[in-house]
Amino acid sequence: MNRPVTVDEYLVDGWMTALASPVAGPVPDTLIQRWREELSAAVAQARVPSAPPVTGRYLVLDRYLSGVAAGLAAAVATSPASAAEESDPIILAAGLLAGLAALRAVSTEVADYEVDAARAAAAAMVDAAAAGAGLLDAIGEAHRAAGQVRARSMVGIALDALLRGLVGTPTDDEPDGVYEIRLLLEPVDHRIDLDTVAVDRMLDGLSDERRWIPDATGFRLVLITTRPGPLVETVFGFGRVRQLRIRHLG
Repeated sequence: MNRPVTVDEYLVDGWMTALASPVAGPVPDTLIQRWREELSAAVAQARVPSAPPVTGRYLVLDRYLSGVAAGLAAAVATSPASAAEESDPIILAAGLLAGLAALRAVSTEVADYEVDAARAAAAAMVDAAAAGAGLLDAIGEAHRAAGQVRARSMVGIALDALLRGLVGTPTDDEPDGVYEIRLLLEPVDHRIDLDTVAVDRMLDGLSDERRWIPDATGFRLVLITTRPGPLVETVFGFGRVRQLRIRHLG
């Protein structure tokens, strides 16, 4: 990953491409294109969505993503996305908060766990932004928080696609390169130690080399892998990930 992760059309494109993949289920192309246009217009032109809402099977995804787009548009209008990535976590936090508000507005039509997942994700994004986390780290926190509410909610699927759109998706093809991943892994609750044996066991089939370096708050990991997407997703399931860096080695 050689370019900065920012709230822009590149992020939206990767997000929607991942959402259309089989991992997220067979979402119709017409809806993917609609959400892509709404989100792109929000981040590039600060334009609020105006299309009529979708009903039926994809009601939750439509209300949530349209709400996120509205929040992004409002945030971009007052604080344009920064090349230095300083304002991007705050902008995306505004989007997730608006997505939550959109689901609350139709709470009688959606399952409680969808609202709860959206609330958890928004809170995690706000906390990460307030702590000065980078955008990728903050997205990982939001994804993990939504997954803790329910493993497979529509909100969780949307956030899973957002993360996969940035870090990659496992495929059956030959890997297209080798990557170095550096991160700080901390326990979610500092009163409970990380289960490093379990983490190491899960990483065994995903990394060719890895180093564990003790840190004041957890462990710094340096990993060499040809599968950065599934590796990063795995690590996010075991604790709080900070200072994530992915470098393509060739």
